[in-house]
Amino acid sequence: DSPLVKRIYLNELEVSETTPLGVQIVQLVVARKKQFLERVTVLINRVKQQFTEENERLQLLNLLSVIVLEKLPEMSRQELEAMFSMNDLKKTRFAQELMAEAEIQGKLKVVPRLLAKNFSVEEIAEILELEIEQVRQAIANLN
Repeated sequence: DSPLVKRIYLNELEVSETTPLGVQIVQLVVARKKQFLERVTVLINRVKQQFTEENERLQLLNLLSVIVLEKLPEMSRQELEAMFSMNDLKKTRFAQELMAEAEIQGKLKVVPRLLAKNFSVEEIAEILELEIEQVRQAIANLN
């Protein structure tokens, strides 16, 4: 034990409006479910009010959304929308990656139909704006 180092337990720290935002975000990790939901809602509102610069606000909201999804993976889309505004939620990296992945999956579902119409792998890739390797992988997964 060193006099210069003090051990701090996150679950024992008092939370108030003056508690730094970073500390409050870290406290979410150890919070129980009921406390977590209350605290994350307060933090989301605080971030929306205090951070007017969009990039900074979105980075913090992205961090909070990742924490929420890690802590409560069973949370529905409607519950997430209730916490975050839909507009802010759509701008998070998580949501953008999810939408991009869904778009690719949708395109890949069309591959069997185009194959049945005798399009080549290259033509399918061009039509769907996919990499040739993605189309080949989709075809391999059919077998």
